[in-house]
Amino acid sequence: MFDPRGPYAKPTRILLVGDSILNGHQKKTAELLSGSAVVDVWINRNTTMQPREVYVAYQHLVNGKAHPYDIVFFHQSIDDLKYVKTDKLGQMMKDHLMSIRSKLPKARLIWASATPITEKEDPTALNAKSNPVIIERNRIVAKVMEEMDVEVIDLYGLLVEKTHLAYGNMTHWKAPAYDLISQKVAETILKEKSGN
Repeated sequence: MFDPRGPYAKPTRILLVGDSILNGHQKKTAELLSGSAVVDVWINRNTTMQPREVYVAYQHLVNGKAHPYDIVFFHQSIDDLKYVKTDKLGQMMKDHLMSIRSKLPKARLIWASATPITEKEDPTALNAKSNPVIIERNRIVAKVMEEMDVEVIDLYGLLVEKTHLAYGNMTHWKAPAYDLISQKVAETILKEKSGN
């Protein structure tokens, strides 16, 4: 296809932000996007970051870059039950989004929901105590994303019927599951990139 901008067109810059789930699929996702974008990855396992800390972190990522990010995909941990209280989650995510947008006002944002929590002894079963909390937290955050016009990828729905692909430590997944996530994330980013 003819590109009126010529051979010096700036590539789409994409930032993938997340925790250990992103760590599981980031390589494949970046490969799927490599033909049409420059992809940076930030693995962030700190679930207790406050909005100011998030702002500073994004500022650090963007400083020194030739171009600001066009798309930011993020999967911030909402499944760490020790640190983030459910009743504080909605406001925390709003603050998080405002932190991103204050530094990257033109970036299109994509959020991915938390994946299911399975039983350690029987990975094919959903954890009776923790998984309902994840469902509620995903609901709360999805509502915030809708209010703030952020695209949502339902990773929970993608994997809830595929618990046979669970790794066996309650929160992580085998390679075929990460392949599914990669395909879904890359597909959504490319759709967002094309403006459809």
